[in-house]
Amino acid sequence: AEELRGLAVEFKVPIMSATQTNRQGFQNTDVGLEDTSESFGLPATADFMFALISTEDLQELDQVMIKHMIDEQAVGLYAIATRLSTAWYFIPIAITSSMFPAILNAKYNNSSIYHQRLQTLYDILVWMAILIAIAILFLSESIIDLLVGHEYAPAASVLSIAIIAGIFTNIGLINNKFFEAENRQIDILYRSLMGVSVNIILNIILIKKYGIYGAALATVAAQFTTSIVYTYLKKDSRILFFMFLKSFDARRIFS
Repeated sequence: AEELRGLAVEFKVPIMSATQTNRQGFQNTDVGLEDTSESFGLPATADFMFALISTEDLQELDQVMIKHMIDEQAVGLYAIATRLSTAWYFIPIAITSSMFPAILNAKYNNSSIYHQRLQTLYDILVWMAILIAIAILFLSESIIDLLVGHEYAPAASVLSIAIIAGIFTNIGLINNKFFEAENRQIDILYRSLMGVSVNIILNIILIKKYGIYGAALATVAAQFTTSIVYTYLKKDSRILFFMFLKSFDARRIFS
């Protein structure tokens, strides 16, 4: 990275690149120069650096907007639904973590097997999310009534919407792993910025019109934009878009 920035200085051209934090900086909400995973030559050759962080406040941005645009009671209903809709996310994370070392190994040995294994991961996570979403759509009222009581019944409809985001969250999980494997962390940054922008804009529009249901729709739309639209619009990422479509070919999966 330092050599690339050195060439940029020599030829007087601007350049943007990305790096990761080390373990110490991973949980740090005030990232410093000592938290970069590269040598200290990285900050020494950069004119400007910024960090993309995620905190509980940022993750609950939609709840902050609901509080200001509706009331705290609506925040409570929305929070219950979204927490239940994301309670199973540890499963795809565990599956991806266990399968990706083999996928990376294939990347350096056989590109055909690399893409085949990547497609298998898509198939597993996409259909897992779809089946869970279908189950929750039919059982959302019973789940809310059983876990938190009948007085929170309006949260069932929010849960039915929010659970759909899990499909695109799983896809985004694979996409990020792919970008890391291809040393394209900048795409992760662009995806994140796109998602935040879409979420804020749609929250402003949809919360006014549909309340907490609009916030859930905005979340689904933001996840769809970052996981599907982004990979379609970027030619060098379009292979991920077609892998997603290929996951719906039941004849291939069950043949």
